[in-house]
Amino acid sequence: MAYSNVRAYATIRYYSRNDHCSGNGLPCFIYLVLNRAVRDEFWKMLIRKSNTTMSLLLFFTYLIGIIGISSNVVLITAVRKHTPSTLRVYATIFLASALCDSLGLFTMIFTTGREVIYNGSCVMEFHGACTLFPDEICWAAWGLQEQMYCTAVSLLCLSFAYRFLSFEESKFTRRWVVISLIIGTIVINSHVVPGYLIILANVRVRVSYMENYRQQRSDAVSSSLGLIYTPDSLTSVVLSYTILASLVCFSIVVILRKLTIQHVSALESTMSSNAKSHQKMLSEVKYETFCEDTTLTLSFFKALNVQLAASSFFFIGCIIFTINLSYDSLEIAFISVPIANLQNVCTPISTLYLITPYRRFITQFLPSRMQSTLESSNSVNTSSTVNLNLSQQEAIII
Repeated sequence: MAYSNVRAYATIRYYSRNDHCSGNGLPCFIYLVLNRAVRDEFWKMLIRKSNTTMSLLLFFTYLIGIIGISSNVVLITAVRKHTPSTLRVYATIFLASALCDSLGLFTMIFTTGREVIYNGSCVMEFHGACTLFPDEICWAAWGLQEQMYCTAVSLLCLSFAYRFLSFEESKFTRRWVVISLIIGTIVINSHVVPGYLIILANVRVRVSYMENYRQQRSDAVSSSLGLIYTPDSLTSVVLSYTILASLVCFSIVVILRKLTIQHVSALESTMSSNAKSHQKMLSEVKYETFCEDTTLTLSFFKALNVQLAASSFFFIGCIIFTINLSYDSLEIAFISVPIANLQNVCTPISTLYLITPYRRFITQFLPSRMQSTLESSNSVNTSSTVNLNLSQQEAIII
């Protein structure tokens, strides 16, 4: 092992002295990263340190899973028992999102998937409890996890759309319409499970490819494997759908955020002078946003930013996976799974903190000092609902 490490360092040192890398700094670093010989040696060196990589994967997987599932359980309890009448319709989206997030996190722990980029494709190594069952169970569970990614981010888009339409008192904010859209969102993404079940079965078709892979990764022999073979046309379609879903949903959230801020700005201009002075007394904050001179209360703008960040994690995970896949990158693509699952963790936590009735529910379990801090932010949040009708209160309180 010591000889192999010396060989890897020697290879890197040799190419760093090459004419193309005679200088120092960023150009030299980029040249080394793009050089195939350097990356191959570095990849082999990382494989010999796979125990550390595997430990990090397990740590992040179980940490994110435990925090996320616990947060979603608390959110489901809060939605069921502490939802006021003004939030009853919108809480339906919360409930559906929490269930999808919980299912996605459970399948993440159940599969404990590790993405390894190898010769332009992605080998899925499963190290979770699914390995106790036939390979098809791991493949189907991974497909279900991908479906929950797409469904959760779609529901987040629906929540932004509902908030925006609430200002207009649109008929699309009625309960039966919202429930129909939630069911439609789940049905539209239902093809993801059979899609991944089929493409991961390439592990049994590309025999020579997998034999070479097993020879280089001896510790992968004992795990359940799946192969995302990118030259395959069906694989390209399934991957493209997942990546485009993250891009489209993130773009919709950005647009709806901009429109919502504009509507809140218009509402503020029509509020009474007493309400405005009360807002200023409670520390009104001015932000430069997509529209110029938009003045919003801190809590409302924070809610939009936090939910925008939550919707970006799935998109960022897809970007990392695409970059690693495009450049036949080192064995670091596994981080895209924990990053994508941060969406399922941040969404329930932000909802519990930003929605006033749910925040009151969790503060009763906190120390008195933390309760006073949360209550002060709560007073800022509720001040923005002065002189608004119920539909507009429902939109601005979140």
